Amino acid sequence: MQTVYEFLDYKSSVSAAMQTKKTQYGRSFTFEAMAKAARIQKTYLSRVFHDDKTHLTADQLFLCCRYLGMNDDETRYLILLLERERSDRSERKDFLEEEIRAVREHHLRTESSLEDTNVYHGRENERLFEFYLNPELQLTHVALTIEACASDFKYLAKLLSMPLESVRHNVATLEKLGLVVSSKGKCTVKQPSLHLSKDSALYPAYRALMRTKLLARASQQQENDYAFSVMFSGTDETREAIQRAFLAFLKEAQHHVSTCAEPHQVYQMSFDLVNWSS
Repeated sequence: MQTVYEFLDYKSSVSAAMQTKKTQYGRSFTFEAMAKAARIQKTYLSRVFHDDKTHLTADQLFLCCRYLGMNDDETRYLILLLERERSDRSERKDFLEEEIRAVREHHLRTESSLEDTNVYHGRENERLFEFYLNPELQLTHVALTIEACASDFKYLAKLLSMPLESVRHNVATLEKLGLVVSSKGKCTVKQPSLHLSKDSALYPAYRALMRTKLLARASQQQENDYAFSVMFSGTDETREAIQRAFLAFLKEAQHHVSTCAEPHQVYQMSFDLVNWSS
């Protein structure tokens, strides 16, 4: 299903949203009902969608968005698109274009597709810098979500091919950071889902360390590993479409992980989409 942020004109976005509502709820959603909600004539609304030079007002579009059940961020984005369409001044159009670009970029970030995940940005990272700059801490943290590992550090050490003393040190560090708690010989993970935002100052080092750890493990060629790499030519629109497709996949992958009843393995997955041309 398309999101409003995939569109660069408000009319196409509203039309697509209406089609989605019709598919989901049938005839209860109509352009006639939307015109009534926006307090305009149906004939005028029809002309808006068939004439490039006829536009809604910001108030009318706001009411259309409310009729379609769009949230505040989606509504603000469509009103930005409308303002750009209605503006006669090139300088203001450029200003609005930059705002639109920033909004679309924000909604193509990973954290926008994650649910029930603690996302860390600026100062919030100071408490967890040790965690994000130590891949073995992160591995231990994930392994502790496995029932057998949470109560048996020897099993955890064997699973991760890590010295037992290192495991004990890692668990003690995770406790100090407030990420796990120990009680009656068992560790419980307090925050199983963590995500470091790209705008964090720690992100470049974190990414390099995680990639290095992944490559070291991948070189051992485990039997059930899967790897894929490709180079291709395209446009900015091609890259954006691939990024959107990955975010949709990420949401599905998160669902599979969160609904796994009894995990017993630790996995690492990486995705890079980089531009060699700049």
